[in-house]
Amino acid sequence: MNQNKESFFDNNNNSDVVNRYHEMVLSGKKSFFDVHEFEQLIEYFLQKDDLANAFKITNLAIRQHPDSTILIIRKAQVLIDKGNFQEALNVLNSLEEYDTSNNDLFLLKGIAFNFTGQIEEAKNCFIRALNTNCENRTDTLFSIAVNYENVNDLNTAINYLLEAYKEEKNNLLILLELGYCFNRLDNSVNAIKYYNEYLDINPFSDLVWFNLGVIYSNNYNFIKAIEAYDYTLTLNSEYALAYYNKGNALANSGKYEEAIIEYKEYLAFEDNHTETLCFIGECYERLNKIDLAFEYYHKSLSINPEYPDAIYGIAILYSMSENYPESINLINKAITINPNCSDYWYSLGNIYLKLNITEKAVEAFRLSTEIDPYDYESWLNLSDLFFKKNLLTKAIKTLEDAHIFNPDIALVNYRLAAYNLLKNNITEGVMYFKNGIKINFEEYKELLKYFPGAIEINEINDLINSFKSIKQ
Repeated sequence: MNQNKESFFDNNNNSDVVNRYHEMVLSGKKSFFDVHEFEQLIEYFLQKDDLANAFKITNLAIRQHPDSTILIIRKAQVLIDKGNFQEALNVLNSLEEYDTSNNDLFLLKGIAFNFTGQIEEAKNCFIRALNTNCENRTDTLFSIAVNYENVNDLNTAINYLLEAYKEEKNNLLILLELGYCFNRLDNSVNAIKYYNEYLDINPFSDLVWFNLGVIYSNNYNFIKAIEAYDYTLTLNSEYALAYYNKGNALANSGKYEEAIIEYKEYLAFEDNHTETLCFIGECYERLNKIDLAFEYYHKSLSINPEYPDAIYGIAILYSMSENYPESINLINKAITINPNCSDYWYSLGNIYLKLNITEKAVEAFRLSTEIDPYDYESWLNLSDLFFKKNLLTKAIKTLEDAHIFNPDIALVNYRLAAYNLLKNNITEGVMYFKNGIKINFEEYKELLKYFPGAIEINEINDLINSFKSIKQ
């Protein structure tokens, strides 16, 4: 069954059929339609997502043509689209009693079984569909794949899509779905591969360029993401989300002035978009244009007074001007609305740190690490507070917990090295220092900041000299 639907009104005859149907309904008089015309009417209402009319027409069609296999098949398809899977199976089972040579029958049975969780039955029906007078095997494989997508079995969907791909490597629908499925499974390499194959054939798809931009952004490749969004907007200047996503990619690249331009372009489509106004405020904050930052944070709050990121943004502005009481008040307000944002707790901890309110700083950093254990800066600050209180064992335990989630952060390894060496755990200290120096040699002075005497330890000195010679 071909999923690639053309516009119904590409054919004037189709329009005539629809008009005749509407006239029949309005007049209440019966009118005759042949099988092909009924197919056209059913397709028309399916494209309009008018399942009620599509179903009504299938019943009328079968009354006029009770022996038409194709109309019975269409009725089953409409029932599946309506979610009436068992009724569809009843229709198909009745048809199967006298027609076992129709691959669409087994395809639709498989789809209905899949939707009802009867996985083995679905699999067997799909095998029969592919082996029964299958004139267009590629279309059938594609339809099966789409069904597996709809039941969220993406790995099986990909298997069928790859089978279809072997037969038609230049089929754009197959390439599009392969890119989509691999992206859903976070397999960026393959998603990019198939989207690029699509673009090799048709470089004028704004959707595919946009999808590529999203994948590159998710993988922090903002240069390629921006390039993809530029292609999207060249092809379709009305693609609103491309402006928004491009703004995010530019902001993440530190190009705040350019990001603001893209965000404002997006606001031309969504003028009261709370999040975008807040992002513009954040960009102005990074540019140290404080008045404009205040203005856009307040614009965001004028639309949604409870938007926590805008409240938090204003809190940061107050913190920058050392108005800590107001900053703490606003961060706590943001936390009340969204207690699960680690950034809020991290910033609150830093303010308490500046105010030398140690217990509250410890609690804030602890909560930040509970919410996001990959927030290594909160772990480092928490361990530093314990270190300064001469709680060296507790500082080490804190960073050992941090290391579980952040083994590739050089600063975590260097700090663990320092603490262990201070506690005379030489083996552990050297091990963590070796980890850190492999990740980022330039940051090795973090060790010396906490334990200057480490340079006198032969193993440490040898590692420094060894990596210095490699770097030269």
